[in-house]
Amino acid sequence: MPEPSPRDTSQLLNPETDTPLEVTRTHFTGRQAFILYALLRYQERYGDINGIGGMIRRGLGWVATQRTTTGAEAGLYKGGRAPDQITWHSTEHNTNLWHVFELASRVLGEKGYRDQADALAQAIMDRLWNAGEQPFNRGSGGTSGSRALSGSRTPRSPQACGMRRASAPREPPPPREWMAARPTLRGMIRLRRPPQPAR
Repeated sequence: MPEPSPRDTSQLLNPETDTPLEVTRTHFTGRQAFILYALLRYQERYGDINGIGGMIRRGLGWVATQRTTTGAEAGLYKGGRAPDQITWHSTEHNTNLWHVFELASRVLGEKGYRDQADALAQAIMDRLWNAGEQPFNRGSGGTSGSRALSGSRTPRSPQACGMRRASAPREPPPPREWMAARPTLRGMIRLRRPPQPAR
């Protein structure tokens, strides 16, 4: 019996036809923000090990390509690529990115990220805050699926999203006595479990 030819393992194959699958790569800015935040917290705790600093800088470089530089949404970050450019700017992923830039400035020690956080905070307040009704708009510049972003409201204040916390000191952790007195998840489940019938 002849030997099977080596298969290109970098290509995903349809198991029924053994033909290459067409893979659409999607990169959403909000997902990238969560990944970057996790990597930054890791580096903050354990240091720049296993090349994590390079991963963070590459991720921040990709995020920079999503920044809108002209027009009504200048200073905000677009939704990503799926596979074409997503043109809307959601309040959620822009606020997530503000937290990433703020943390990156502290963890990486580079003032440029603090400047990006400040510029993004100003863009969010100028373009996404609805001063008349006092909440944030859901976003700007298009639709997300079938939902318009510009006309919808998110009842969140800037403080609720952390926008004003940059210069404020962090709150200390709760005292150990309070932590010990807190009900545990296991205890809460035990409290909510219905009584078992007697056998």
